Amino acid sequence: MGLAMMGAAQMFEIYFPHSIDTAKNNMPYCTLLPVLGASFIGLNQIPVRFITQDGQGGSTCIMNTVSTITNGLISPKHKMTKLSDSYQLLYVYVGMGVGTWLAIQQMPGYTPPAD
Repeated sequence: MGLAMMGAAQMFEIYFPHSIDTAKNNMPYCTLLPVLGASFIGLNQIPVRFITQDGQGGSTCIMNTVSTITNGLISPKHKMTKLSDSYQLLYVYVGMGVGTWLAIQQMPGYTPPAD
């Protein structure tokens, strides 16, 4: 299934290329960049699943946060009570944010798009 999804992503990239966006942002164009990025995110799920026994989606960590703030009043099973309960929150929001920032730092001449 994963290989089929990677193939589908590659086909979307061929038919709906992001070359216009990359040209505006002074970035090199390569059709494999989105596929490689998604593959690395997917591969990072493997060790995280061994640690937490759960996937790392964005919606569950919102419930973890709400449950913890309300001391388990809302969705008690999602309350973070130990360090391993916070891995999803750290992976999805902190890890992705840091990874994005580091990727941008590696692009010489990158300037954020003007709105």
